[in-house]
Amino acid sequence: MAMATAITDEEIGRLQRNMSEADFGRMEFLEIVHVEKPRIIYTSGTKHFFFLAGLAVSTRECSHSDFGPEHVLLPWLSTADE
Repeated sequence: MAMATAITDEEIGRLQRNMSEADFGRMEFLEIVHVEKPRIIYTSGTKHFFFLAGLAVSTRECSHSDFGPEHVLLPWLSTADE
C-alpha cells in the first residue's frame, strides 16, 4: 500500500524542476485516492494533488469536502510560477 508522507525541501526543489503531472477528472482522481490512500493531499488554488512515484496526480474538479478525515489537506507553498 502506497502512502504519501511529508517531503523535504530538497525533494520539493527537485519536483518543481522536473515535475511530471497527470491531470484527472473528479471521479478518476477520487478512485486513485481510494486505491492509493495518500494521507496528504496538497492544494493550490482550485487544484488538489498528491505525489505517487515521482508523479503529481492532480485534479481541478474536486472540492475540500470530497476528502475525509483520514486526509490532511495542506496548501502547496511554491515559489515557482504555476
